[in-house]
Amino acid sequence: MTYWSSRNICTDTCGCWRNARFYVALWLTVTIANLVCTIPTYALTQDELDAQRALWDAQSATDYDYVLQRECFCLDEARRPGLVQVRQAEIASVVDVETGQPLDAKIYRTIDQLFDELQRAIDLPADDIQTEFDAAIGYPTSLRIDFDFGIADEELVYHAREFRTITVAGDYNHDGMLDIDDLELLTNAINTGSPDRQFDADQSGAIDRLDRLYWVRELKRTWIGDADLNGQFDTHDIVTVVRTGKYESIEAATWTQGDWNGDGTFGSGDFVAAFDDGGFELGTRGSVVAVPEPSAIVLSLTGCLLGLCSRYWTRQQVRRKAPAAVLGTG
Repeated sequence: MTYWSSRNICTDTCGCWRNARFYVALWLTVTIANLVCTIPTYALTQDELDAQRALWDAQSATDYDYVLQRECFCLDEARRPGLVQVRQAEIASVVDVETGQPLDAKIYRTIDQLFDELQRAIDLPADDIQTEFDAAIGYPTSLRIDFDFGIADEELVYHAREFRTITVAGDYNHDGMLDIDDLELLTNAINTGSPDRQFDADQSGAIDRLDRLYWVRELKRTWIGDADLNGQFDTHDIVTVVRTGKYESIEAATWTQGDWNGDGTFGSGDFVAAFDDGGFELGTRGSVVAVPEPSAIVLSLTGCLLGLCSRYWTRQQVRRKAPAAVLGTG
């Protein structure tokens, strides 16, 4: 039979209290640490983000290249430095900077999408947002977002560098292509006397029809007469413009309707300009070494033929419309 003395009881009680104080202190330490860790510590403020985005938006950059690399606990393919090619504000392609091989564009972001990620982090809010921005144009060169300190490996980290805008001479609507829309914008600028220097295609100091010739020959690298701008002037182009029925009429015409000399109408002068350029049925401009001058007889015969064809197509259109008009009056 065991007997407990008051000394034994006291000793055991003190030991229990010491253990209790230890566990209470440990619990308090862990609790305080958790509270501290869950308080957002982001350095990025909404005002700063707004200011940087305004600086970026002021660039009006829709066509650009830049290198973007992601940090993550993920496959190597997702962490490759990619040359992101953005056209019309959308990712057109991504290639590996080191190997030149195509990469999965879904992993990468446009610069506007990087800003969107930062805005989302502020809105949540994320537990930590660390960023660096380019001082000149405002795009984020580095961003590190820890959405939740309590979850491992969910951070979003990107590094951006080597930004450069892509400009195509003669691309007046900034869609990354030289097409009929650009040529019509140039023609309108010439005819209205626009002072906008971007339309001075040949950099002569004047905006005139020579700029139109320069755009077609030097920028688009095609021929006067190439109605569909496919790089060649051939029979198909002639048939296309004649079918419009605007030859030697008073109706306004565009390039695709035969206005090749830029006077706003389709007439014999347009064919003179086209044949003077010398590319009829010769393929692409870059493949031609020497261009023979067309003879006056060829031009005359072509003009007569086109006049007859134009009258034919006009009559055909009138005949098609006539029955409808008769029915309408009945």
